[in-house]
Amino acid sequence: MPMLTASAQGKKALLIAISHYAPVTGGWDSLSADADRRLMQAALRRQGFSLVLTCENRQATRRGMVAALQQLHDNLAPGDHVVVHYSGHGCQLPDDNGDEKEDDLDECLVPYDAPRRFPATYRGELHLRDDELGRWLDRLRARVGPGGHVLLLLDSCHSGAASRGDNAVRGESAYTPVREEGSAFFEPVMPPAGRSGSGRLIFISGARSTEANTEMFDDDGRRVGSLTYAWCKALLRAAKGTSYRRLFDEICTIVAEKAPGQTPQLEGEGQLELFAGTAVWAEPAFSVEGLTGTARRTLRIAGGKLAGLLEGTVMRFYRKAGTRGEAVATGTIVAASLLGAEVQLDRPIDQPGSLEAIEQKRVYRNRKVPVRIEGDTGLAPLIRSVAEVNSEKPAALVLRHRGDSVELIRAQTGVLFRRVAGEAAVLTALSDYAQASILRDIELLNSPFQAEMRVFAARLRHGGTWTIADTLNGGIPALSTRHQGWLIIRNTGNTPFYFNLVDVEPGGKTAVLLPQASRPPEVLRLEAGKSLELPIERVRPPLGMEVYRLLMSDQPFDVRPAVASRGVAGDDQPFSFLFRKDRSPDIPEKLGTAVMAFSISDWEFFEKK
Repeated sequence: MPMLTASAQGKKALLIAISHYAPVTGGWDSLSADADRRLMQAALRRQGFSLVLTCENRQATRRGMVAALQQLHDNLAPGDHVVVHYSGHGCQLPDDNGDEKEDDLDECLVPYDAPRRFPATYRGELHLRDDELGRWLDRLRARVGPGGHVLLLLDSCHSGAASRGDNAVRGESAYTPVREEGSAFFEPVMPPAGRSGSGRLIFISGARSTEANTEMFDDDGRRVGSLTYAWCKALLRAAKGTSYRRLFDEICTIVAEKAPGQTPQLEGEGQLELFAGTAVWAEPAFSVEGLTGTARRTLRIAGGKLAGLLEGTVMRFYRKAGTRGEAVATGTIVAASLLGAEVQLDRPIDQPGSLEAIEQKRVYRNRKVPVRIEGDTGLAPLIRSVAEVNSEKPAALVLRHRGDSVELIRAQTGVLFRRVAGEAAVLTALSDYAQASILRDIELLNSPFQAEMRVFAARLRHGGTWTIADTLNGGIPALSTRHQGWLIIRNTGNTPFYFNLVDVEPGGKTAVLLPQASRPPEVLRLEAGKSLELPIERVRPPLGMEVYRLLMSDQPFDVRPAVASRGVAGDDQPFSFLFRKDRSPDIPEKLGTAVMAFSISDWEFFEKK
């Protein structure tokens, strides 16, 4: 974990996590909420939270959850910044007070002893309805006042979707929602316009109301909630000044990679800085937790796979005090967990607590796609160059024959990734998947460049004029195949940069949007504080979550040859797979990246004339 520096005052949280439900409830599936709770506790400790309450399993009946919310309320003070996180099942019940005008359903959190099946006379007395949760959020916001804020994270599902993949779904299909967008919790919990004297509210959920919120596998191959994992990982990357809106972009990108098919949602004060500017920002150094061996040559650092530190990464160690001088020692990571790593040093050391660790050479993941082959397809020997076949790792794709074709199915969701015919087409599809995975997952903690992107729906009118519409859907920009689009790239830092722009489609295909024939690499330069606006003349299917990845450097570069060749090799520099030695012999020393996720739909955004 990077070294952290910020005030710890006024940050408090409640974590509600239900992994196992009471047998009398009628068969709610077990979840990995305990893993969510551990991840959140670690993330909040690093953020300097002074109070983290937990309400788990047997404690988390409706009465227990209400008592925990009351305890949190009683411990708050004006100006506090609050996190309420829920990991568990969600469901829908018939509306009990007439406030649900669209679908006559209340969205509910499912406490430990709440029934899965119930008679028509059941009134929901064991569930926690959205209306009651909204009232509790109002009380918390009133307690912290206008100087504080409340963040609600719901890693649960309120849709009628059923799982067809390998992963557990955090929800129930007893009722089918009518709403086509949003989390379905937004209306009850979001504050009425114009309310004063209360703290601000930010609400992030793991999926739309029409989607299943699936669990996923973390970097250690263990199940975890998709929103919880993405939130904690994005928080580790957060640079100074990051807003909830920008953090949400990172969350969407991580979810698109780890749990495709679901769309996180954001409502509320997204422009607010994380924890109202009191967040602990990531820096390019990791703290040392202590020696682990008697020879004083093995130590543990507070950064692991969640921060991108894998076995083989080379670290240098420096004294914390004063200007950073010569390295005290160099070491290699020999074991890494999700949140920590063990480093073997090249020499014995004393006083490990006075040291900080800096990456010298990062190792990037093996980008072979873990696959599971069903049936005797004869493909295993042919795809070993790009895939790990039937390994111990959780599979990303399942391959099976369907007539004369081969289906590649996303293992976590059961959704078809691609159907192809022929061995060459299978290799191409696997290479596409691997390359898209790399481009979604690139991270650089110590970059001199800062940028942001935004897209808007647009329509080209007769006469060459453009009409622009800000089409946020659950916090995510939306484009439509019925219209055009408008892209803005802004240099938000103090350093000019050259850039390339790569598109990762929902179906896993990648394409370089910039440079192009009319805009060669040499002209793709953006000065500090400046913006570039570009029309998107055609928005194409497939529908779903799309990702734009901006790559930045201190010198002109061109990734088109590597993307066209589906390069996936190279693990010693972040962009090495994008710089083919025959085209770009010198990899730029200064590199940066920015990302934006948006949805592609077929909705009508403009009035027809």
